[in-house]
Amino acid sequence: METTSNGRWKKPLFFKPMLPPFHQLSIPRAFLKHLVDELSEEGDGEATLRNNRCDWKFWHVKIKGFCFTEGWADFVADNDIRIGYFVVFSYEGAMVFNVRIFNLCACEKEYSYPQPLVAIPMEAQKQENNDREETEEEIKITPPRGCNRPKATKPCSFKILMRHYNLRKDFVAIPMVFARYYGLTINIFKAILRDEKMRMWSVNLDRCRNGRVILLDGWHEFVSANQLKEGDSCLFKLNNSGANAIVLDVTVFSSSSKRRVPVKNNEQAEIKPSAVPRNPSFVTSLKPFNLKESRLNVPMNFARLNGLMGKQYGMILTDRKGRSWKVQLKHRKRKGTVSIYGDWVDISAANVLKDGDTFILELVQREKMPVMGFRLL
Repeated sequence: METTSNGRWKKPLFFKPMLPPFHQLSIPRAFLKHLVDELSEEGDGEATLRNNRCDWKFWHVKIKGFCFTEGWADFVADNDIRIGYFVVFSYEGAMVFNVRIFNLCACEKEYSYPQPLVAIPMEAQKQENNDREETEEEIKITPPRGCNRPKATKPCSFKILMRHYNLRKDFVAIPMVFARYYGLTINIFKAILRDEKMRMWSVNLDRCRNGRVILLDGWHEFVSANQLKEGDSCLFKLNNSGANAIVLDVTVFSSSSKRRVPVKNNEQAEIKPSAVPRNPSFVTSLKPFNLKESRLNVPMNFARLNGLMGKQYGMILTDRKGRSWKVQLKHRKRKGTVSIYGDWVDISAANVLKDGDTFILELVQREKMPVMGFRLL
């Protein structure tokens, strides 16, 4: 992703003047380069639209033929968009768009939506009111790759002090700066927590009425395995992120010492250490076009860093049970994509994969016939 002159991350934008018909809206052709890893060759997929004035409210919209179709009319009606309005789309990644709507007065339209009726734990509200400054200050800011400017705004980690409610009520609130940057306030994400022993836990993320995002189902298992107690601290550092999941490396700091020595408790690990990627890997999720077109796109940054650009050769895809499939890696220069072609219907059936499931692909071997390891999260 491009950066501005002051080192800030630059999000792709496009705008549209609103003209009838309102049942669909085409995406500019020049903008499609930002979506090559998310849409099928026919331009089919699904997007999430969020009103800039109300970041907790969102709409799911189908994309067909590179146009917003099913669900777009609902977005227009719900936001009272009229002929002559000016709409700006900011791409947040993972097919999420932040939308700003300007009326005929050339001013951004004001909106007031009722809050959703979602229960918020009392302790979460206390953390919101009492600990906001503390948790926000713990976010570490690092510059993007290739940028030497010190004032970049990409958060890479956050640190949480364990309170009694984090351990007894089994939840942790994620700082809003981190949650908003990685789209956790918009989509329902899954978090994969990995400790220093390379053990992994799958934890569901839930969104509260006030917009806070919390680690919920699965957090208790992590607490038990690492024997966390009140006063301990956990440093959560971004490892990877995909369309439906985010991977966080967690370091535990004991209240009685600077750093916690990982406990030896193999029964608490949900995923064996041997299954954790030790080679270059990326997180992705299954989409309908993967099965229809028998291909899965490789993130371009991953392809560049691992010498997959301009290549076309056979590969072996293996899963955790030792089963293997022959696939083809192809770099389509005209389309600007690197894809893995194979029988994804058979691969998904063998691993009981369904639409939206998240998994890791690990590049195990790059010499001769490369081998890709398959890890379901």
